[in-house]
Formats: sequence, C-alpha cells, structure tokens
Amino acid sequence: MAETVALVASFAALVQIAGYANKFATVLYDVSQGAGSAMEQIENFAIQARTFSDTVDLAQTSLKRHRREFKESPVLEYISRHRVLENIVSKSTRKRLYDATRRVKKTMRSRSPLIVFLRWMYQKSSITALFPEMEHIKSSISLIVNTATFEVIMSQMIHSSSRAEKKQLEGEIKRLEMIIESQLRTIDRLEVQLIRLHGPHSSSDESIGLIKSTNRNREVLFKLGKSILHSGRVPGTSSHLSSSVKHSKRQKSRRQTHIPPCLEVNVSAVGPALDLPRRAILRSNEDSWDESTSGYVQSADGQRIQPVTAFISKALECNVISIATMVYLGLVMEEDEGSGVDWLGFEHGKEEIIIGYVILTWMCNDYPSRLRPALTVRCEVSGNCQRGLVFGKPFSEEVRQKWRNREDNEEQSVFETECAPIHDEGEETEPDMRMVDGYESE
Repeated sequence: MAETVALVASFAALVQIAGYANKFATVLYDVSQGAGSAMEQIENFAIQARTFSDTVDLAQTSLKRHRREFKESPVLEYISRHRVLENIVSKSTRKRLYDATRRVKKTMRSRSPLIVFLRWMYQKSSITALFPEMEHIKSSISLIVNTATFEVIMSQMIHSSSRAEKKQLEGEIKRLEMIIESQLRTIDRLEVQLIRLHGPHSSSDESIGLIKSTNRNREVLFKLGKSILHSGRVPGTSSHLSSSVKHSKRQKSRRQTHIPPCLEVNVSAVGPALDLPRRAILRSNEDSWDESTSGYVQSADGQRIQPVTAFISKALECNVISIATMVYLGLVMEEDEGSGVDWLGFEHGKEEIIIGYVILTWMCNDYPSRLRPALTVRCEVSGNCQRGLVFGKPFSEEVRQKWRNREDNEEQSVFETECAPIHDEGEETEPDMRMVDGYESE
C-alpha cells in the first residue's frame, strides 16, 4: 500500500514538473519575439523546454498505464522502493524551474529589443544552467520507461505461442537492450556536465544536494539497467521477468502495444551509438590494487598543474579515471566512436560503464626531468571509479619504455665514465698507433 501511495505521489510530481516546463517554454517563446538578435537562441531553449515537458508527460502516462496493466510489476516495485521518481523530480528542481519562469516573465518583458537582449545576456547563465539537469531528468525517466517496456515484451514472450511473433519480440528485445545500454552512457555524460556546472567541491547546499541526489539515483538506475541487461531480472528478485510479471488482463496481453511511444523519442536521441557492437568486459579484482603513486597532472588548457595520487593495478587492462577526478584535474573527455559501449568490472564484481576517455599528461614532479619526462596517458572515464585514478598495464608499459630505459642508459653511461682509465697529470701516454692514419701493425 505504501509503495502504491509513493508511486501516485511520484506521478503527480511528474505532471507538475511537466506543467512548469511547459509554462517555462511558453514564456521563453514570448520573450524571444522581442529579443532582436537573441531571438533564435531563446527560441532554441524554448524548444528544448517544450520537448522536456512533452517527454515527461508522455513518460508518466506510459508508466501509469503500465501500473494498471501490471499490478505486481517488479520494475515499478523497485522504482517505488528506492524512491527513484521522487528523487529525480525533487522539490528543489521544480522550485528552480518555477522561479526561472517567474524571473524571465518579470524582468525580460520590454518593448525595446536592446533592453530584452541586455537582460537576456545578464540572466542567461542562470537560465541555461537548468537544461543539463532537465536533460538528466528526461534521460533517467526514459530509462525507467524502457525497462518497463522490457518487462512488457518479456511477458508477451512467455505467453506467445506463435513462432513468428516470438522472433519479432526477440528482435525488439535486442534493440531495446542496445537502447538501455546507450541511455546508461548518456546519463553518465550528463552527470559530467552537472558536476562541471556545479563544481565537484561546491560549498552551495543546493549544489551539494543536487550532486548527491544525482549520484544516488545513478547508482539505483545503473543497478536496474545492468541487472536487466545481464540477467533479465530486477535487482533483489530471484525470478526472471518473463515469469515474475503478472498481467492483470492475461487474455489480452498479446494485443498490448509492444513499445510505448516514449521509446521512439529515445531512439532518435541516442544516435549512431546504437549500431556499435558491445565489447568484452575488462575485469580486475579488489585484491589486485598493488600500490599507489603520487604525481602531477596538467590540465587540458595547460594553465594549471594539480597533485594527485593514483593506484596501480598490474591486472587491469586499461587506465581508469572517475568523472569527479577528471573534472577536478581540468581534463576534457573525448568519445571513442569506434570502440562501442564498454564495461569495466572491478571491486568485488561491480561493473561500471565506460563513457569516453581522456588524454592526460603525468609527471612525477611538478616539472618534467631529463630522466623522467612527462608521460602521455590515456584513461577510460568511468562514472563511479571509487579510487579516482587507477593505472593499469598500459601505464606500467609506458613507464618501462620511457623512464626505466632512460635510467638504465644513464647508469650505463655513468659506469663507463667511472671505469675509464685515470692518468696522473703530466703523465704522457703512448697513443694507440692503430688509430693513426697510415700505420699498419705487424
């Protein structure tokens, strides 16, 4: 009963934030008409706000319908138990959206395009700061809808007697798995934007609360997504979705819509990553953390050098950096378009998705030396690498090639110098006649 009440309250919160976003879009549209050269820019933000409103509204409609048709839905029970929707659409988020709407409506209305333009430039940063958070909400809710859709298809699979229909459903499941995997990656990237926007070390209570809430939701959603992708089960349940779902209208289950409309929104959003193959999981165990090393990393713009401690793992097949550490060091993430969606397994079987990579400059001191020059290191970006920065086999190989070889050569040079024959001052030595042109030894 408590879970039912929580879901009803969460659906009401979705309706409310969709309404706020719709009003926000309307106000932005109105303001854009008299904004002169800023008109197109403001209109684009209005379109984003309207799309957010429509997506959230469609998502809550799909989830309400899913709840009616599947009275004992493991997915919705999991979402309700962890208060996911309530945390995603928090009161503070709704208040910020409501306040932004009032602020724009109150201060940016003017008959002078110049005045509107100047006011827009003054308030632009506070208004646009809402959009990464809105995108994060939209992606998180869409992921929930797609896991519920997965539940629907699994139910249809178990009750279908037609071979052709089962084959079609299998194709839909594979497609949906790729979409869920891509959405997990998108959520991680949006978290990078939120951390950059609010700062990894922000002292603002609002920013700290937002980042904590985002991290908490991310953990719950990733656990749900990975469990469904890898085992077809909701975390905390022992039975497969195909056998655990009870349809309230079993005889009509075949006639239910296969994929809710909200899924089509996400298909267009995830882009070409859907067609990329999944690569093998890179694994390392907790016991394989061998040592740590301290050094310095140069920011991407070259303006600052930050001290950092990295852990060394001889068993890890790649170097790994967390989102928070990447932001702290001032690095810029790149997307490896040819690598597909990778997973990293470490720390007692825990798995994390790899969302991109960074190229960092590592130095053992705050300035490079002749024997130990700066190293260029590629690190895979993981959403929640608990140790911040972990160097694996590639780093060890780079150290061996760039540092140890130089040190060995230097030691050999010193040895040859120290072992050279020493002569007293003024002592004459006979030249090696074999080195004199024209001399032939008998």
